[in-house]
Order: sequence, then C-alpha cells, then structure tokens
Amino acid sequence: AGAHDGFSNLWGTWESAQGYDQIFAVNYLSHVLLTEKLAGALHQSASPIIVQVSSSYHWGVDGSDLVPTTSNTKEGAGDPIASHVGGSHGFFFFRSQRSY
Repeated sequence: AGAHDGFSNLWGTWESAQGYDQIFAVNYLSHVLLTEKLAGALHQSASPIIVQVSSSYHWGVDGSDLVPTTSNTKEGAGDPIASHVGGSHGFFFFRSQRSY
C-alpha cells in the first residue's frame, strides 16, 4: 500500500477512521479483519488456506513498545503504538494464531 514511516510524518499524523495509526491499520489490522471476514467460508472449505502478502516493514521492529491492556480499548492502552523502525508495528499481536 506504500504506507511506511518515510511518508507517515510528511503531512502530519495519519490515523484510520477508527483512530489507529494508519500504517498499523493498513499493514496489520486490515489483514486481521480480512481473516475474520473469511472465517465462515474457511470453515466450510475442505482445504482452507490464507496466504497474506504484506509489507516487509515489520522486519525493522522488535515490538518493545507494545503496551498490553486488559481494557481492549485505545483509551486503556499506554503510549500509542508507533509505526517506525525501532518501534512497534503490531506484528506480534495474534502471534499464536499465525503459522509460517
């Protein structure tokens, strides 16, 4: 999608309609949403598989600034998730649900 840190601060803060960092929303949350939307069809398939092709931007982050929250709301979280190399991209969310 061309969404990466090189452009994220060029015109100010980018946020999705839901208030999430735009890069995080495009490169991660959209894949979670698509997978959830396909779940019904996958359960009915004899050989379900999802292949997600996304940004390689996550290789530059370590997840160190992810702040767990029990409230499951943006307001209940700590510092906002930053999408920049050395920061967090959200790649480690739902780790147990992914396979390679």
